[in-house]
Amino acid sequence: MSMIEQYLFALRMAKEAGKALGEKLAELLRPVVDLTFALGWEKGNPSVISFFARDRGVFQDKGSILLESVITEVFPELVFHIDSPFGIFLDDDEAQKAKEILEAWKVRENKKMEEAIKWAKDEIKEVE
Repeated sequence: MSMIEQYLFALRMAKEAGKALGEKLAELLRPVVDLTFALGWEKGNPSVISFFARDRGVFQDKGSILLESVITEVFPELVFHIDSPFGIFLDDDEAQKAKEILEAWKVRENKKMEEAIKWAKDEIKEVE
């Protein structure tokens, strides 16, 4: 595979992963705010997932806590990769509920990963 093919493949993978993550986060957070998302703000940049609120106007704030700050508090590895270009502000109760939802999902995902690692280690032992 040439460098160009590797680069284009990596971009496709980043877009697929970004879409899957954006869809999952929007789905999880819909009980708090009705979200849609896009990759990037301009030209589909796959390094940023941009969220938009369907149930709020542009810069219409219900509170003072930005949605992306809640997401990146739970997932600090997403700092600089989550955005709400028109601002999605949450009140204290909404922010707390969103954080609880995201933390619960993080625990479930971590448990799945631990189980997968355990399975892989068990498979390796059987082969040895």
